[in-house]
Amino acid sequence: YTEASKDRLRDRPPVRWQFSGLGVTRAIETFSALPAVKAELEGIVRGGILPGEVFLDEQFSNAQFRDTLDKRASVLHIASHFVFSPGAESNSFLLLGDGTRLSLADLKAYRFRDVDLITLSACETAIGGGRDQNGREIEGFGALAQRQGANGVLATLWPVADSSTGLFMQKFYGVRQTTTGMTKAEALRQAQIGFIRGADGAKEYTHPFYWAPFIL
Repeated sequence: YTEASKDRLRDRPPVRWQFSGLGVTRAIETFSALPAVKAELEGIVRGGILPGEVFLDEQFSNAQFRDTLDKRASVLHIASHFVFSPGAESNSFLLLGDGTRLSLADLKAYRFRDVDLITLSACETAIGGGRDQNGREIEGFGALAQRQGANGVLATLWPVADSSTGLFMQKFYGVRQTTTGMTKAEALRQAQIGFIRGADGAKEYTHPFYWAPFIL
């Protein structure tokens, strides 16, 4: 829960989700490649889990990001590196596919109208080691996105495994999309339970490392 959540607790979520996926698969500067991102995003759309579109690497530019927001997809799924750092808002940023870094300060100029969920998948959270680092950076992004219009944000508490995250996201979206009236929180819980039980291809991912970092 964030302070920005209180104004949206009574909102009814859309019955069906429309998906827009933005991802980085290649290595950029000091950031490692995320080779499973393509299968993760395309598996959601081409696999028939959610209707929508996918933009990878150079297609994932600042202009495309803004265009995606203008189309008002109900789910904005970003599979890239997101660095959370303490101090000024310019120290925390989202890495775009063309190498651009969008800081939290930059993101204040964006509006997430009608976005029911922003998913930060395969993100890298750089928290720890500094005297000002206390975890508020994650809550800060969630609150910022909600103040800018988003109903919810799904992020991770630590750097997650590339391959398992793609499977987790497909389970999360699938159970929510096929069950009438299910909330985002319940869909997340069901996906985590599926991993704990090793169901549907998740036998290798029962350890909490794979299913526990996701926070809504």
